[in-house]
Amino acid sequence: MTALLLDTHAWIWLAAGDSRLKKLERTLNRAAQAKKLLIATISVYEAALIGVETESGRRRGKQAVRMLPTVQQWVRDALAATRVVPMAMEAEIALHAATLHAMHPDPFDRIILATAANCGAILVTADAEMQAFASRAGLGLLEA
Repeated sequence: MTALLLDTHAWIWLAAGDSRLKKLERTLNRAAQAKKLLIATISVYEAALIGVETESGRRRGKQAVRMLPTVQQWVRDALAATRVVPMAMEAEIALHAATLHAMHPDPFDRIILATAANCGAILVTADAEMQAFASRAGLGLLEA
């Protein structure tokens, strides 16, 4: 089985039991059982940023998940519950992500794309920009 690398929102959806991943449930479970369900470590950072609330109670990200009791605990619990394998950002991934700057503006997305490429993984995302870029880059893709 080829490894699957979840985009940050797909990992958050998986952890929250979001129905948008229902059609991929069996595939994701098989990958997790085989220890081939991956996330880029930058997704841990991005998810934590998404979950942090400002003093006015607004979250910085677009996700509708309240990360309780704390963002840190929610993320730790999500890592365990989803059985993902975090992939560290090695020097080659950083270099690859940097070269994608002209093609994709979001640094988080560039690192996620470079991680998928480095791992030979299929990218799981609902992000249309990421899907288009992954296709152009020749990466395997599963639409969430």
